[in-house]
Amino acid sequence: MLTEKQIRKMLREQYRKADSQKACAGAHAISGGYVGDVLHGRREPGGRCWLRWD
Repeated sequence: MLTEKQIRKMLREQYRKADSQKACAGAHAISGGYVGDVLHGRREPGGRCWLRWD
């Protein structure tokens, strides 16, 4: 099982490749706001975010 830190790192890498929060979110079926909150530590990655990389 991946750790929260690993999920954030992977999401951050995907964000950089996608070139925008919206594109990254769309690729993973999560909201752009959620991506930003997870990347900035305001929310823990959970639900769909875990399912994408677990």
